[in-house]
Amino acid sequence: MKKLLSYVLTLCIGFSFTLLCGNAEAISARIAYNTANYSVFHGIPQIHSGESYVAANGQEVPSSILYTDEAGGISNFLSVSQIAALLDADVKWDNQTNTVDFGTAATPVPNTENLPFTELVWSERIERSENAWSHLKEARFQSESSFSQTFLCRPDLGEYILVQVTNQGKKPVSLAVSRAKTIGQRQDFPTDAVQPGETLCRVFSVSEQGNELTSNLNVTVRPIQGADFSPMDIVVDVSQQDSVGTALEARSMKAPVLENFEGLSMEVAGQESGSVTVRIDNNSNIGFSCGGGDDYILETEENGSWIELSQVEGNDAVLPVAHHIRSGDSETMTLQYQSRYGTLEKGTYRILKPFMEIGTQQDCCYLTVKFEIK
Repeated sequence: MKKLLSYVLTLCIGFSFTLLCGNAEAISARIAYNTANYSVFHGIPQIHSGESYVAANGQEVPSSILYTDEAGGISNFLSVSQIAALLDADVKWDNQTNTVDFGTAATPVPNTENLPFTELVWSERIERSENAWSHLKEARFQSESSFSQTFLCRPDLGEYILVQVTNQGKKPVSLAVSRAKTIGQRQDFPTDAVQPGETLCRVFSVSEQGNELTSNLNVTVRPIQGADFSPMDIVVDVSQQDSVGTALEARSMKAPVLENFEGLSMEVAGQESGSVTVRIDNNSNIGFSCGGGDDYILETEENGSWIELSQVEGNDAVLPVAHHIRSGDSETMTLQYQSRYGTLEKGTYRILKPFMEIGTQQDCCYLTVKFEIK
């Protein structure tokens, strides 16, 4: 880490900033544009000679500036945003203090593509290759807290990374994967739950643009505790290989719309003017969470298609309170649709309510139920 920080500081100092003044013709004679390639650790160039750079405002500007002083000394100049990209750093401009700040960024939002990594899904079982590079091989961990480790997954070790967790404990655990940035916030992938007795395998690809700074993948496993406490007992295997032997596609962040999800269902329990009461039954062996009566979408049927209704003006969003519906539990909620959507005309409507497994961060489904206004 000291070596990396020393490298980062040295590179930052190397990119200095100056204000050039004087005769315009003299300045032009000492300046050249887009003359060099720039890479990190002798990797694939990320900035190419002869190519311009498109700034945040959409304008095309020089990707680099080469300045030769009167004594023949040469200095290379890059924009702050390009330096941040090379160093894998978050960067932000503070207009109030007139400051460029490295390492500051908004709270990360889970995504399935955090370059150079992309999470993939498959239709057939994926097996660990005999020639796979082992980052961690079938390591067992028993803990009351959590497991967390970062792996350097360079592209030359294989295009695909397999992260496999087997839950040998009595309670579900959460499996969170993220890309660790050199300077700034991590970049999260969706968090999944691993039920007792189950094995979950997640697959990620790493592009050739990855290098020692950008190719760090963090794996964190935590116990999901209910009313009774139980320590975590897991087996973790992380490997990297060139092929997986089956077709893959990028994982979608969009949850499916279903009437029943692994024993979780929703039905209309009552209906009054301006509101609908739904009953949610969890007949699965998994715990789910959802927002309260304010967390839903209302759609209307038009010509065989479902169209989301527009909310009335002045309807301020309310942060939903999480409700945990554990295995075998039921719960009723009243949805006051008139305050959100106004008075509805006669017709068929359906409610879409998002759910996620307890301990995860991504919706696993939208449960739906229909009702009519006559």
